[in-house]
Amino acid sequence: MRKLPRWLPLLAMLVVTAILAFVIRDFVRQVIVLPVVYVGWYGWIILSNLPHWIFWGVLLLVVLSVAAASLRRPEEARRPAPPPAARPQGPVTNWYRQLEQASSSVTAERRLARSLGQVLWRTRYPDLPYNEALFLQHVDDGAGNDGALNLTPAMRAYFHAGLQRETPPLTRRWWRRRDDFALNVPPDDAIAFLEAQLNPNHVE
Repeated sequence: MRKLPRWLPLLAMLVVTAILAFVIRDFVRQVIVLPVVYVGWYGWIILSNLPHWIFWGVLLLVVLSVAAASLRRPEEARRPAPPPAARPQGPVTNWYRQLEQASSSVTAERRLARSLGQVLWRTRYPDLPYNEALFLQHVDDGAGNDGALNLTPAMRAYFHAGLQRETPPLTRRWWRRRDDFALNVPPDDAIAFLEAQLNPNHVE
């Protein structure tokens, strides 16, 4: 079988390219160039027959509209954004946030346990300043000097865990200390226990 010359595919490609160029050029001329020329020609005829005052009046109106729009945009950009609504502050808000975040992390659970311990101490011993070491001593004894703190083992571990040093976040991701599990007391149960301690005569 006779082998085809190497230049034959190149020649075929050149022929196809020439045909396509002729067809595309004619297509562009018919579809794009001629309509644009006709539109421009008709437009020029219309403009040349208009009175000059109408032409200049329309042109002046367009220029004034563009200038007014350009002046309005910087003014709107300079308008200050409304300040964000101030979040309420106070003890009630702080308690609400702690209760809301208590189930999100060990740190939030520990912070809530520490806060509940401070409330218990300041209510039972209003004349004594809060001290962590003294509070832990009363927690370990199971009762205060006047026998007012009657803590269950779970609540004793709960208050102990609330005063422990925080575990680094990277370590906490892979490993939890034993006292972290003592924080698993539901906030409702801890608050109910605290209410019972503060109101020993209250009956549900």
